[in-house]
Amino acid sequence: MKSYTYQIGEGIDDVMSMPTHSESIYADSLGEAIDKAEAITRLRPDHAKESMVRVIESTSDEYPLWASSVKAIRNA
Repeated sequence: MKSYTYQIGEGIDDVMSMPTHSESIYADSLGEAIDKAEAITRLRPDHAKESMVRVIESTSDEYPLWASSVKAIRNA
């Protein structure tokens, strides 16, 4: 099991200007971490300042492993 960090906030592409929420998620693979990030995003209330979601390695916040728009996740 590996530790990842889920972040949601304002951003464009994979660059987040200001996370509004961050939490650790644990998964056996990046795919599983993405699934968990999408589930967390769908459960969160809609906020105007939350346009982007990303998953980063818990040891480094400089290089996101995955990023998506909140709108794309909620409309899937």
